[in-house]
Amino acid sequence: MKNSEKINILCLGSMGKDIFLPTSGGVVQKASAGIKTPKQWAFGYGAKMHIEDRFQELGGCACNVSVGLKRLSLQTKACGLVGDDADGRWIVDNLTGEGVDTSLIEQLKGGATDSSMILVHNPTGERTIFVNRDVGENLVIKKNVFSNADYVFIGSLYGEQVEQNMGTIHNEITKSQTKLIYNPGMRNIQLQPRTVCDLIHHTSILFVNKTEAKLIVQELATGYNDEALDDEISLLESLAKQASQQAIIVLTAGSQGAWVRSPEERLRILARPQTIVDTTGAGDSFASGFIAGHILNHSLEDCLRWGGANSHNVIGYYGGHNGLLSVKEINEFAPRFEVAQC
Repeated sequence: MKNSEKINILCLGSMGKDIFLPTSGGVVQKASAGIKTPKQWAFGYGAKMHIEDRFQELGGCACNVSVGLKRLSLQTKACGLVGDDADGRWIVDNLTGEGVDTSLIEQLKGGATDSSMILVHNPTGERTIFVNRDVGENLVIKKNVFSNADYVFIGSLYGEQVEQNMGTIHNEITKSQTKLIYNPGMRNIQLQPRTVCDLIHHTSILFVNKTEAKLIVQELATGYNDEALDDEISLLESLAKQASQQAIIVLTAGSQGAWVRSPEERLRILARPQTIVDTTGAGDSFASGFIAGHILNHSLEDCLRWGGANSHNVIGYYGGHNGLLSVKEINEFAPRFEVAQC
């Protein structure tokens, strides 16, 4: 195992500015027929809603995970595309201030940096996101970005070059010593299911939430039933059949906690009660905690605890960065989480 200061983790994917608008306004109601989500948040047509405050934070998986890992003492590098506008410079400056290597972030001349407006439901912390993809649609992953990277974290990819980019990742991972840590997004699973499954086959650590896991298993398997699709262990075992023999598979399920499968162990961590301010970035913070524990050679049980502690703290703040823990903080907090074999 290398010294942690020398391990190079490349975090590749989306980056942008998130603007949070918390409000208790609107009406939460059961979704209409044909709507996939069980609830919808409704506002009066033409209404003017009062926002007591607003917050802005870095957003996107490349920003979130690179900062989370850096705060846990690891050397990280972020790779993505921003505009040469004020928001793009703001992102680069903030990442640099966190100690993240920004040398692979390209600033597109004349481009507008991606941004999101996030309505946060004050009583529950749940959110509705309005995303404006601009320069991020033009991201082209170059082969040389993988050089000297011991690990690469890849989140959801989008844009005109998504198939080309996923192919580049696949080709470079299969012919190098770089280990892939993969968190496929819903859009990639829905639009590029076979490519996602092929990348999973070369993944060292796979992160999925339960909804994503179900979609992947439906793509892979035949003869599945609703009971199997709702069972976390069954989902993990189905994903393991597609993954490499030594892969670690992590399945998160919000307030229900998370499950992990390695070749030797099956574990579950329970979520702790928390006043939820905002759920944005919860998955990325869990991933950064778990990954840091893994690279620092902690047990699988403690990796789960690090992920759970990081995520638990982040949802107490707006955005995916304010609650990210340091090594000292996570060592103090993580032992409070209950982990059991399953």
